[in-house]
Amino acid sequence: MGRNTYDMQQADEKLFSLGQFSDLKIRCGAREWAVHKAILCPRSEYFDRIVNSGFKKSHENLIELHDENPDIVHLTLEWLYNERYVPAGMTYTSKWGIHKAVFEIADKYLLKDLQNVALQAFLDCEISEDMEGLVKLGKLIGNMAPANPVLQQAVVDCLSYEFVGSQAAFMRPYHAAELVELLRETRSDFAIMIFLKLNER
Repeated sequence: MGRNTYDMQQADEKLFSLGQFSDLKIRCGAREWAVHKAILCPRSEYFDRIVNSGFKKSHENLIELHDENPDIVHLTLEWLYNERYVPAGMTYTSKWGIHKAVFEIADKYLLKDLQNVALQAFLDCEISEDMEGLVKLGKLIGNMAPANPVLQQAVVDCLSYEFVGSQAAFMRPYHAAELVELLRETRSDFAIMIFLKLNER
């Protein structure tokens, strides 16, 4: 009788947590993970390319990820093993900061499914923000370099809805000042996106 999907997922989680039968290591900063080519390569085009590229590090069975947050790398690897996305216990100013970081690393390492999951979590979290929170988020996303059109559009849509679609009229002068501040302190292309979206409404 074949094993069901849940049993296989549990087995993969155990492999990740214990590092048993590992044939590859991933290092980021001071952290290192014992992982498995048979799991990573079919699920990630990026890792598949490195392992099969003939690079020196691939022969040493070591992949070093530079300029990444080790916590975000751990979340990414965890998702590759069990396809569960449950960020917890990280020191970010807000949850959308985690989702943004995961979205970016998923984009970089060609993990389209994880990118979609992180984007949806980002949007769900963003919708729960008040106008002040959205303005802070707008400054962060609007000044990203390079710009990310998907995240930019998501923030623009929520800002527009919050300012025009759901705000009581007496609150708009107060929030208009916040919006002007955002337009002044963000990249011109992002400011134009916001302006055009508000004009639509």
